Amino acid sequence: MKTTSILSALILLTSITIAQTAQVPAASQNDLKTRFPMATGAKWAQSGTGFEAEWKENGKEIAVLYDAKGSYRMTEREIDLSALPATVSNGFKQQYPAAQLMEAESQTHANGSITYEIEFKSNGKVTEMTLDGSGNRITQGTEGSDGSGEKGSDGSDEKGKSGSKGSGDAGSDGSDKKGNSGGKKPGDKAVH
Repeated sequence: MKTTSILSALILLTSITIAQTAQVPAASQNDLKTRFPMATGAKWAQSGTGFEAEWKENGKEIAVLYDAKGSYRMTEREIDLSALPATVSNGFKQQYPAAQLMEAESQTHANGSITYEIEFKSNGKVTEMTLDGSGNRITQGTEGSDGSGEKGSDGSDEKGKSGSKGSGDAGSDGSDKKGNSGGKKPGDKAVH
């Protein structure tokens, strides 16, 4: 009986793993291998309707996002605060002179445009903001005290994703029409 239960559990686990692997489009897997051959240990996760591959390189997190069909959307790279372009830092400081910068990442979109997502603390609240290369705010959202996302002043969630409805087609900035740039959200599932 014990052997049968263990064997059944292994078969179930294997079938779940195969099903999750099958969910990641081959186009995404092949693009990742071509675009980032060093990402051999990347972990795949479902992100909204698309997929995200994550790994660390030189101690920094990298995430590559794909839509549901397997098309490349963007690459997010954790960067040192000192690596933020002066135009971005200055644009941020003009808007929030007393805020404390905590984290930053560059986002290279499918169309080649680059944006920057920064996390900062202001008035006791942790907030994320996306800025363009000139330091202009694109989106902003505040994290709740329990770590859940609250709506930001522009209607976006804590990852700067707009609550507007759309078809999910890719926008010119690599985000979908809902404003999703592909960042992790509660409920995203790991896939292999």
